[in-house]
Amino acid sequence: MCETNITTGKNISFGDKFNCTITNMLGTNETSSTSKLAKIIFENEDFPKDDKDAINYTLLKERKHFENFKRVSGKARTIVSDNEVVTDEPVDDDWLNRFNKIVEDVSDETMQNLWAQILAGEVKHPNSFSLRTLDVLRNMTRSDAQLFIDALKYLCFGEYILTGDEYGLPLMNVISLIEIGLMTPDELTHTRSIPIGNCVAPVNNRYLYSIENTKEQVIKVDFQVRRLTRAGVELLCLIDNKDYFETYDFIGKKFKQTGILKVELHKILMMDSNNKVTYSRNIEKFY
Repeated sequence: MCETNITTGKNISFGDKFNCTITNMLGTNETSSTSKLAKIIFENEDFPKDDKDAINYTLLKERKHFENFKRVSGKARTIVSDNEVVTDEPVDDDWLNRFNKIVEDVSDETMQNLWAQILAGEVKHPNSFSLRTLDVLRNMTRSDAQLFIDALKYLCFGEYILTGDEYGLPLMNVISLIEIGLMTPDELTHTRSIPIGNCVAPVNNRYLYSIENTKEQVIKVDFQVRRLTRAGVELLCLIDNKDYFETYDFIGKKFKQTGILKVELHKILMMDSNNKVTYSRNIEKFY
């Protein structure tokens, strides 16, 4: 088995950690006990043909499972640079076993690509994807994945999807995402409080609004939303960020309609772990 000195909390390269993880998953024996037993049986002329056929079927199925796993792990190997430094914290054995059992049956290339990102992300940062998220993704089809990607047009304020009648994700899409396990069933009112004076309101990790409230009171702005489930939030990192200015415009105008003096859209340059942001002084849009 591969040894990584996993209890020290030190850093190692992603390539070394990935190779060690896969080696531990597969083991080091080149010939499995099943293959050895099958060889003995096939060489025995007195062994019933139906039993030989059953064993051959099992071996072919296991071969297909292995090929699916190798494709997913091969894709995962290329996602992160070999030399990128990561912690040597190991990936949980139960997580690896669940992952392995799932990807054995995944033949669709689009879904294999998603599973490859899951594996690379978990090796890089253990505990990034829960077992529940694996089960949700296990039951997703390519069309389900596309439905989730399309819904992100309406993503705002971290983990919310706009679902109001005025502007938002269509109800049939909402129902489908609830059934898949990516969205919570209850519609919520998400309230943004705008304090007196100047403030900023990030809409996502790419853009924020700078707002000037000259009224003598805090202004509250309500948005009809549904929250993503934990699985939905964890899968967000697999989707390429896109800018949906139609959504940005809807939110900006909603702020402006409350009587706020100035609402401007800016690009975020940096956001730290405490959500402190640095943003460009260039105005992308104003409302």
